[in-house]
Amino acid sequence: MAKKKDKQQVNIQELNLEIDYKKLAQAIVEAQNDAEKQQTERKSFVSNSFAFWISLFFRFVPIFGIAVCIIGFITIIQYAINTAVWTSANNVVANIFALGIVGLFLIAFGAYCIIMWRAAKEIEQEKDKNFIVAVFSGIVSFAALIVALVALFKGVG
Repeated sequence: MAKKKDKQQVNIQELNLEIDYKKLAQAIVEAQNDAEKQQTERKSFVSNSFAFWISLFFRFVPIFGIAVCIIGFITIIQYAINTAVWTSANNVVANIFALGIVGLFLIAFGAYCIIMWRAAKEIEQEKDKNFIVAVFSGIVSFAALIVALVALFKGVG
């Protein structure tokens, strides 16, 4: 028969199995902090990239809207000077009423544009990934709604 290799017998009393629990705890805490840091960096990359595109949209709308408001006020003034009939009392009241309603609409639209500009700044500062993705989903669904309405009213064929 083959010889069995003799296993070395280890005397347990000779072995020193002391564990430095403070160093172990410190190593565990450092590993957890590193994992959280890496996860936060990944989240911040995703949230920053989505936030950039959303804030770009939220900045495009106010720039376009303020341009529309300025053109609208210039058009109102031009209409009041050149086109409006100011001869009879009925025409004067009707013109003032119409120009006032259009002016109020343009003021409200300008205020909305200012709010949208501030919302773009808030989106850029937001760090919550879920909130930013929810806002992005809302914008995409709104765009899909507009495309569907255009297709509905235009007709397909």
